[in-house]
Amino acid sequence: AILLLPTLAISIYFYQNQSENKTTGQVVQYIVPNGQKSNVILGDGTKVWLNSGSTLTVSLDNTKQRNVQLSGEAFFDVTKNEKEPFLVTTRNYSVKVYGTQFDVRAYPGQKESETILQEGSISILTDSKEEIKMTPGQAFYVDQQKKYTISEVDPEIYTSWKDNVLKIDNERLRDLLVRMEHWYGVKIQVDSYNAVKDLKYTLTIKTESLREMLDLMCY
Repeated sequence: AILLLPTLAISIYFYQNQSENKTTGQVVQYIVPNGQKSNVILGDGTKVWLNSGSTLTVSLDNTKQRNVQLSGEAFFDVTKNEKEPFLVTTRNYSVKVYGTQFDVRAYPGQKESETILQEGSISILTDSKEEIKMTPGQAFYVDQQKKYTISEVDPEIYTSWKDNVLKIDNERLRDLLVRMEHWYGVKIQVDSYNAVKDLKYTLTIKTESLREMLDLMCY
């Protein structure tokens, strides 16, 4: 029911949840290691691009295949179905959609999460049961205090990673380091981190090596 495209390395785990001898259903997990990216096609035709260090969990139950869980970052091109919405669940909120293109970034190592809508319309379902509708070109952002904001953005800056281009626009060093760690598959330590963590950078990473990017950032 789920087809894996042969692009880059990806680990797949099938497992069955059980509680007191009662089966709750089988799921499949797509796990992408740091420094790599991959994409999958789900049973309903939805296309998903998974960024480095991400895990996508999908139910094998036909009635729940449009309900997925995400840890990390993914770009979704959802097959339209007005009768059955597609639901992406993260640790802070859920995204409900009937058919559209959007990006969700919710890494476990980051307290902040965000969703960027490129095309169509989606709704954000918060922990407080609030439903927030979004329009194309908007970004939904949740901080570590679980306070959210909605702003107008250029979606390409946030979604270019799936085309092997990482665009950074006035981003704080502490957030940029996390993205670079996933991009290159390394751990980066910075001397006097607290003094420089809020410095802002604007740059584009294509084929540059880690050493080249670090030298340019230091400059």
